[in-house]
Amino acid sequence: MKKETENMTFYMLMRICAMPFIYMKYKPLYLHTENVANGGVVFAPNHRKTVDSLVLVVGINRAVHWAALKRFFTGEDSIFNNNKNPFLCAVTKFAFSKSGMVSIDRDSNNIQSLLKLRQYLKKGEAVGVFPEGTTNKELEKRELGEIKEGAFLLVKNSKAVIQSIAITWYAEKKHKVIINFRTPIKAEKGKKLDQLAQEWKVAVHEGIGENNEVANR
Repeated sequence: MKKETENMTFYMLMRICAMPFIYMKYKPLYLHTENVANGGVVFAPNHRKTVDSLVLVVGINRAVHWAALKRFFTGEDSIFNNNKNPFLCAVTKFAFSKSGMVSIDRDSNNIQSLLKLRQYLKKGEAVGVFPEGTTNKELEKRELGEIKEGAFLLVKNSKAVIQSIAITWYAEKKHKVIINFRTPIKAEKGKKLDQLAQEWKVAVHEGIGENNEVANR
């Protein structure tokens, strides 16, 4: 318990330290922050750039246990545009290991990681997941990638909610990134996993549409 508390204290400190950089460089605009869920919630954004994670850490005013790829915990890679510089890899490894994140291995069933995430949700804490393979997708083709089924299973098994978050980047606009928090989705009794997945996708697409309208005003 003490270690977990220390991890989340480090997470919130990291959030404070990242704020000046994120706001000066990207001038993010956060829409519908009143929708940010309390209690057990799975934050589920779409994923466009490596820096998405930092933008969300800054924009969500609560500690989140993000699921992240194993290679960042082992120092094989860095979050700095996948730069494999040893120093940047070491910084990534330290930050991920000390901030309450949960390692996910693409070549494993990740049972232990899913159990850990479920435990957090049952305690009323927040976890976060990103869809696979979306950072290189073309936005105009409306491709989001997929959230793994395990994330929706977590929601149903823990009585948590899942919150879609729409992230859109604009190179030539004042706000380089807009983050739109959609209404949390409940896993009512009888609702199937594919229904949850479809609701997540629809909410993200609606958020992207609103982001585009705001950016073009």
